Amino acid sequence: MAHPKKKHKNKVAKPSPHRRTSDGRTGGTPPRSADPEPAAPEATVEPAVSGPSGGHGTDLTGTHQQIPDTELLTSARAVLAAVGSTRRALSAAIAELAARVQNEPTGHRRLDVVFADLVAVDLVRVWEDGWQPLDVAHVAKRNLKARGGQLAAAMILDEAERASAARRAPAAWNDQLTALADLDSSTRLTLPPGTPALSRFAMELGGRTEDTWMDAVEFAWLLRGLPKLPLLLPVPSRWDTLAHLPRRPEGAAGQAPRGAEGVRMLEKVRALLAKAESTEFAAEAETFTAKAQDLMTRHSIDAAMVDGGAATDVHSRRVHVDDPYGEMKAQLVSVIAEVNRARAIWDPRFGMVVLVGEPLDLDLVELLYTSLLIQATRAMTEAGSNGPDHRSPAFRRAFLLAYANRIGERLAQAGSHAVDEAIQEYGAALVPVLAGRAAAVDETFDRMFPNTSRGRSRQVDAQGWHAGRSAADKAALGRPDAGTGRKKLKS
Repeated sequence: MAHPKKKHKNKVAKPSPHRRTSDGRTGGTPPRSADPEPAAPEATVEPAVSGPSGGHGTDLTGTHQQIPDTELLTSARAVLAAVGSTRRALSAAIAELAARVQNEPTGHRRLDVVFADLVAVDLVRVWEDGWQPLDVAHVAKRNLKARGGQLAAAMILDEAERASAARRAPAAWNDQLTALADLDSSTRLTLPPGTPALSRFAMELGGRTEDTWMDAVEFAWLLRGLPKLPLLLPVPSRWDTLAHLPRRPEGAAGQAPRGAEGVRMLEKVRALLAKAESTEFAAEAETFTAKAQDLMTRHSIDAAMVDGGAATDVHSRRVHVDDPYGEMKAQLVSVIAEVNRARAIWDPRFGMVVLVGEPLDLDLVELLYTSLLIQATRAMTEAGSNGPDHRSPAFRRAFLLAYANRIGERLAQAGSHAVDEAIQEYGAALVPVLAGRAAAVDETFDRMFPNTSRGRSRQVDAQGWHAGRSAADKAALGRPDAGTGRKKLKS
């Protein structure tokens, strides 16, 4: 039976499209911050290949001449160039290179190092272009085959060790490396010191050594196609000039340091949201999440009043959105950000939302997004039990889009109520403080993204739209003093 289509305007801002650049990068270049940045030094990585340099050496048996390091590196670069043709050509090039070192006792180990060197060169470049460790791992997971994200984690951690990131990098950078260590299971292997990263990776996941080299080459090729991004953290070439940066933040991974009161508040919010996600009773989940929103909103307002006329501390960070239905999930991030005094921009090329706002507000956006996405996914799965048409991509896209917009409406109502309560306490003095902070966020956002556009209107599945709005009405966002009736969620 046909159903009417319903139009909806997607409110997530997007970067304006750009043409392919002259150097072959795809996807265009998002606008950079207006703040001038010093020119980054040319990315260089010293080859770590062991063995004699200049001229041919001999292997341990004394009967085979070892390929010089420079020649091996040149051959590996030729393999990287083969990616531009076909996978068969790439496989043949790697097989030919493997054959050249097959009689060397350390031949495969040397090639492991050579290919890691090539990847490291490209990683150094993308760091200077505004990418961060979790950004690159996210894009690798989206674009490479199943173990692409794991390979990216291993290579990023290897480059970080070469760069002494643990000692030199800002805290937020090292927190991302810590998160990546959980993805790279090869770091848990007990191997001799100095074992190359690619060797560890191959031992952990198995398969042919040549397959690991191919994975590394494809990762390097992916890195070479990444455009520049706005700088959100100091780049490695500036680490040594920023010795005052905190090395161990008080906040959560990847977030700016904050006072002890803010840390305690975030812990309370996380505990409430965890209860909202785990309870089997809808009213309890609603009360827990609403209480979390109330706590953070009031804390943010109270902090603004304590600071008075102090300059607003505006930060930026990226939220990584997984497929499928990335655009609809990004809409959920956007509506949560809007209510919590932050701005959001969606980059569909890489599945990332950039948030701009005050640190505690950004914390709340991320926490609420994670919790509400869990609730939305659970409700969408439950709706799928009503028949095949409720499991179609069109239905699920409409469901998530309607869910996001209805959640935005309910969050706006809750936020307005919290502000009204604060005005009763602080009086008219609160209005200019909040207005000044909003202006500071807008100014930073407009400087970082001067060219943005609104998403186009789209037609959506009517059943999915109504189901999504209904699920959003049941989501955990009621007033903290809501009733405590125990309505059990459907399993």
